[in-house]
Amino acid sequence: MEKKVILTYRKGDILNGCRLNLTKELVNILMLTEEKRELIFEFKDKTIFLMAATTEIEEIKNIENGEIKYLKTIIKAGYEKGKNNYKLSIPLQIAKAMQLDKIPMVIVDIKNNIIEIKKSTQKIESLKKEKKINKNGKIYMITVKKGGSAKTFTAIQIAYFLAVIKRSKVLLISSDTSNDHLFNLLTVEEAQELSKNNNVSIDKTGKITIKKGLKHLVLSEKIDYSDYTIEARENLDVIPLESDIFRLTTAEEFTDYQNYMLRFPKVMKKLRNLYDYIIIDGIPVSNIDDFYTEVADKFIIPIVPDEATIRGAINLVQKIGATRIHAIMVSKYRKTAAKDEYLELLNNWIKKTSIIYPEPIKELAQIEQLIKNKKTIFESESKYLLETQKSFIRVSKDM
Repeated sequence: MEKKVILTYRKGDILNGCRLNLTKELVNILMLTEEKRELIFEFKDKTIFLMAATTEIEEIKNIENGEIKYLKTIIKAGYEKGKNNYKLSIPLQIAKAMQLDKIPMVIVDIKNNIIEIKKSTQKIESLKKEKKINKNGKIYMITVKKGGSAKTFTAIQIAYFLAVIKRSKVLLISSDTSNDHLFNLLTVEEAQELSKNNNVSIDKTGKITIKKGLKHLVLSEKIDYSDYTIEARENLDVIPLESDIFRLTTAEEFTDYQNYMLRFPKVMKKLRNLYDYIIIDGIPVSNIDDFYTEVADKFIIPIVPDEATIRGAINLVQKIGATRIHAIMVSKYRKTAAKDEYLELLNNWIKKTSIIYPEPIKELAQIEQLIKNKKTIFESESKYLLETQKSFIRVSKDM
């Protein structure tokens, strides 16, 4: 199988990290656990071999003319406790010897419980051509006019399902400068590590500030999208939004705002060619910004079960048009007579449309804990979340 390696850089575009995420199959072969993460790492003939560390070995290294020719040693895999993810850090000398800094792709094979990792046989030219393939990706906007309706939570679960379970290439962006979608997927340390070109700064309180994000990407004449993306999960990229997007206090800022509105649809059209799905985590305001609404193919409306929110959702559907609404999802549900009465009102109205309406998402302590641990509902094996998973699967599987 072919896999992408993650490259990280420090100031000055200097490579300072090369990482490969290990699948569950590879973790089992290497017999890795949270407590025991050591493995045998061997490099020869520009190929990496990984084996379970069942015995102690002495390190052997051969360097000729400053280039590493052979290495056999014990290394320790990285581990994200909140996500149960294992990562292999590839020494930079070896990464450069395999030219992973030029083509960040590897081919992974398994032979007799030995994992063999070679550089991709693709040429740089073929990778450039691959980027030009028009995926004609679909754009879904998660929007609602009221805050506190689990909008970001909904966007994250759907994006994760499409990327990790459906194995599609997904981009998650936000029109909200809080960037909660990024904060709820990555720890502070991960956000800093995965950000390229020092685009992320973090203060003592843990607040993440984005220096160059979606605004800079849209307004730039020369665009390299990889400079702005942060890989939150395999196949799932995030482009955050600058913390000070448009203050509109000067003529220059007002001009930038106008240019942003004009160029945004063009940039989204180009991004469609690179992703199967683009999920927009919208702004919780009464009037949806037109330049976000116009690029979306379909909408998903998350709501909480109260009368004002439900009537607001119905008004929103009438404004956008029912044919452009993919689903309405009820979150933070606790069974009460009043809430059931409101949901009956919604259900009777939805029956007249083709809008998907899954079972309400219950208000659960397990969900709060997952959010705290930076995990999605699909990264949990809790039986209490099965109904929640089914609701999101029903919405996501036919997108």
